[in-house]
Amino acid sequence: MSLLLGAVIAGLVAVATVPIGYYVLSPGGAIDLQSRVSVGEGPDHPASGQVDLLTVSERRATPLLALVGWLDPDSSVYPEEDVNPDDVDADELREFNQSQFVGAADNAIGVATERLGYDSVRGTGATVAGLVEDSPAAATLVVGETIVAVGDTAVTVDAEAVAAIGARRPGDEVVLQVEPADGTAARSVAITLAEHPDDATRAFLGVSLQTRDLTIEAPFEVTIDVADIGGPSAGLAMTLAVLDRLTEGELTGGAHVAVTGTIELDGRVGAIGGIEQKASVVEESGATLFLVPRANYEAAKAALGDRVRIEPVDDLDDALAALESAGGDPLPVTQAS
Repeated sequence: MSLLLGAVIAGLVAVATVPIGYYVLSPGGAIDLQSRVSVGEGPDHPASGQVDLLTVSERRATPLLALVGWLDPDSSVYPEEDVNPDDVDADELREFNQSQFVGAADNAIGVATERLGYDSVRGTGATVAGLVEDSPAAATLVVGETIVAVGDTAVTVDAEAVAAIGARRPGDEVVLQVEPADGTAARSVAITLAEHPDDATRAFLGVSLQTRDLTIEAPFEVTIDVADIGGPSAGLAMTLAVLDRLTEGELTGGAHVAVTGTIELDGRVGAIGGIEQKASVVEESGATLFLVPRANYEAAKAALGDRVRIEPVDDLDDALAALESAGGDPLPVTQAS
């Protein structure tokens, strides 16, 4: 081989393996959570069914990987700035994603045990984390203030404020008890609720909330043993797996179920990314039912067609109803002791 040809080949290899500012998102795998949940000194009912969390593979693209990603219908190629902001390095992003997963696991344990009657989730109010421009809240509330009551309803966690506002109608006036961030005396704020931008029948305050002094502590140890997973999208799957482990019967009816979606402390299920890649994992896994956030349903349906039963869910109640309709046992009416 001539020196010139060797140099050309070496140059081509180098070019083909140099990152080019894109990421490739590809199908990952399915992890059965039933065997990953353990309970210490509490109710423990191992289940025979299977609840899968779904993962995707995210890799920095080289020219070759990008080409493969563009040609592969199960992969997607994204500009780096859509995945990894300029001011965040890869290690920081990895740590952030892992912290999101830990938070999702904590939420799942809290939601599951609260659903069974345990006092697991505590806080001291709903702190204003953000305001929607030109909303009713924007004219009256301040970021950092904490809502401690909505009308006559005391608020200790953000979900209670969301539920209390959600029970109102557009045009209703609601009185909030608000504690300033500087610790000065609480004040009363009267606000007229608007129509929600996405649904004119729903009341809209225009605020994002987070629980002040949030603690999630189950009355017994519950652990979810899943390493090296990032992001919050397994929240619903973990919630269902914990519920199935803590209760008698089979929430899945002994079936193989794939689940994706975030979980909020009030049981709401949120949309996730990479649904096309996760749909591919579901088909390969052999799952017979796929629970997805409603916002991701159309994309999942387009990817899977009728090959797998897909059920859209808005919250934990929807997920439990879907499992029951597919042959699973209803969640027992359990009173915590």
